[in-house]
Amino acid sequence: MTMTTNVCEIRKRSIRLIPWAGVALIAACAPATLTHDWSAYRGPGAEYFQKTEVEAPVFSDPVEGWNRGMTAANNAVTNNVLEPLSQGYRYLVPGKAREAIARFGQNLLYPRRALANLFRARFHDAWVETKRFAVNTTVGILGFRDPATQKGLPSTNQDFGLTFAAWGWKPSNHLVVPLLGPSTGRDAVAIVPEMLTDPAYYFFPLDPYLWFNAHSDQLSNYRRFVHGSFDPYDDFRLVWTLDRDLQVTPEKFERSTDDTGATQTLDEIKFTCKDPEFPNSMRKRWARVSSTGRNLPYNCRMQPGKAPIVFILPGFAAHRESRLVMALAELAYRNGYSVVALSSAYHEEFMERASSVALPGYTPVDAHDVHLALDAIDRELNQSYPDRIGQKALMGYSMGAFHSIFIAAAERENEGKLVTFDRYVALNPPVTLLHGVEALDRYYNAPLQFPEDQRRAMVERIMRKAVDSFRDVQDGGAETRLSDLEARFVIGMYYRLTLRDIIYASQQRQDLGILETRQDWFHRNAAYREILQYSFMEYFYGFVLPYYAKRDATEVAETILSRNDLRSLGDSLPGGRKIRVLTSENDFLLTPDDISWLVQTLGKDNVTLYSSGGHFGVMTKPEVQKDVIESLAGLGASATSSER
Repeated sequence: MTMTTNVCEIRKRSIRLIPWAGVALIAACAPATLTHDWSAYRGPGAEYFQKTEVEAPVFSDPVEGWNRGMTAANNAVTNNVLEPLSQGYRYLVPGKAREAIARFGQNLLYPRRALANLFRARFHDAWVETKRFAVNTTVGILGFRDPATQKGLPSTNQDFGLTFAAWGWKPSNHLVVPLLGPSTGRDAVAIVPEMLTDPAYYFFPLDPYLWFNAHSDQLSNYRRFVHGSFDPYDDFRLVWTLDRDLQVTPEKFERSTDDTGATQTLDEIKFTCKDPEFPNSMRKRWARVSSTGRNLPYNCRMQPGKAPIVFILPGFAAHRESRLVMALAELAYRNGYSVVALSSAYHEEFMERASSVALPGYTPVDAHDVHLALDAIDRELNQSYPDRIGQKALMGYSMGAFHSIFIAAAERENEGKLVTFDRYVALNPPVTLLHGVEALDRYYNAPLQFPEDQRRAMVERIMRKAVDSFRDVQDGGAETRLSDLEARFVIGMYYRLTLRDIIYASQQRQDLGILETRQDWFHRNAAYREILQYSFMEYFYGFVLPYYAKRDATEVAETILSRNDLRSLGDSLPGGRKIRVLTSENDFLLTPDDISWLVQTLGKDNVTLYSSGGHFGVMTKPEVQKDVIESLAGLGASATSSER
């Protein structure tokens, strides 16, 4: 009998003692992580497979099968019931009223916070909570107002999960609770005393109403997150786990004064819609792509009358409803343009419905697939809004900008066959894809400078600091600025996780026989651990190259690398002022030679350079947003000064 069988038998005998042991059994029998042996590989790119890399952090998830299944069920309820109700609720109940009701609900939770503090012997905090309750209940009119905070009595935000942790119950494994969402075994047990110390629990339906009101403003954002993420469970689990760890064991992070391209890049998190309801105004539509015969979803919002239209191409693997896409769409719409957004060629949605190949990575093919999708959308819009479409602009950022310039270069060849655009706006495009992905690999491996025995702890600390920093930004406070090394790793880690999703999705579509770990929808962590061992360069040489190499692999590798470069477009780019580029001189995706090439090829009047901002971090500045709109000048848009 094998060791795995023994483990499963032990789990089976435990089912009489633990109510959810049947679910734990499924998790225990999850596939083991295997790895492809590249030690004997001597083909193109062999040196990349021999490099030492940072080991991706792994967080325990022994009941992954249960968690994924319950997350899918919770998401179905949220997306199909709660989120539609929240839109109507937000329409009927003004924002200030919702905030007042939320304050009332928080004030009502005084017994929970006070007792949680007392059970931890935090008598001062319990007394602060008591004074808060007294002030807000009287002067604050039952808590609908919050004068206590203004009087220097902030909430301690304690709960019984934190109390149990203080008593020694830590760490605790991740557990998704029906309807309530992410939790831990410890926090799930804490639900019982938390219900009993919540006065609203005894007055149904006050308790569910207060919960719904408190979350109503976030449900639409959560729906977009679920739709846009390849694996929303894993993404949310990672951030939630790090955030909860910070609540259990608070850390005081030093504030770095580093001001580099990497730290400035992280400022892009502040680029969001001014109107939180704008994303909900973008209508979802479908267009049939001729090359695949499948319908591709896209989002649009049309101006009331005839107006120029801006098609937005997202960055690397981004979804059409992602934060940056919506922020750009709102910026264009507020200035008189109709707007359209579709997902990146590297996103699962596009790969599944509009890609002619099994996996992305060869730009001439990827950009052509995007062009075909844009043509399908243009045809569908012209049929639906024949009198409302004026001149057309294609605006892309990052990888979307890279693809936009390739599409511009194909204008002469495709004239009369596919949609053409009157303006191309490229925001922070790479010039040489090879340099860009090598930079991302270097960023990910920034922690290699730490001693090996300290590296994992330092990596996890950087991730906690990043979550703490981004939480501060979302709360409207001053962020805990990361150091240059920390920022580089956070950027590299983000893109490495995105690459993981691309590899997993592509191998679901066509298994190239490279991954050794069995892929299981309910147990992805094992496969993820294997995939995370692949760098961007290893993805190219280990996946893209074998897919395309139908002749000499070395020749194919050189061809693909040379064509994944804007310089390969030669003199096919349209002249005049048809292409506009806006980028930062310290964008880590660019070299000084790349910037010189852009200026020399497109003309200095068509390239706007910023001395700082990193990769897309400059978009938070109002003057840069103004430059983006001015890059569209001449297309016939009209907007009132108030809209601007």
